[in-house]
Amino acid sequence: MQPWPIFVVIWFCALLFVATGILSFLDTAGIRKIPYPQRSKLLFSALLLEVVVAGAAVFKHYTEQGSLPIFFSNPSIVSIEKVLELPISEQHNIEVAGTQGGRLQVFCKDIKVGKQVAFFVLSSDGVAQPEMEVPIHASKQFVFEHKTYSLRLDGVIDWKQRADEAFISILPATSP
Repeated sequence: MQPWPIFVVIWFCALLFVATGILSFLDTAGIRKIPYPQRSKLLFSALLLEVVVAGAAVFKHYTEQGSLPIFFSNPSIVSIEKVLELPISEQHNIEVAGTQGGRLQVFCKDIKVGKQVAFFVLSSDGVAQPEMEVPIHASKQFVFEHKTYSLRLDGVIDWKQRADEAFISILPATSP
């Protein structure tokens, strides 16, 4: 099946949304009044309904994709094997479940843009190094549940977009 019919529907809805917004603005501002007040109210109600439906559709899309923005994400527990390229930002906490039932809190305490580093606080009973400085595109090792892991920081640390572009991975450490 060709994907073009869905694009036609999406573009039609987008154009309808823009037209409704423009007409509602012109009527509300008094620039071009709609002759019947009931139609004016109906048009404004349609605009509000479009905004709510579009917001719900975007939220549904993100939840189905599994890539929920940080401000929507819940503090659920992530398995240590699945900490691969998780988005991270300053003052952000990730709770990680170990393979033997242990819990690890990975807290991004600070991001220094000029030095291109992030400071992490690892809190758990079995962690040997509770606080670490991780440069961008580098790994730091730590011990958790009697195993050595590497915490890697990748992405871009930029003063404008550091929350959206920095991510961490926790991988089993390779022996040299």
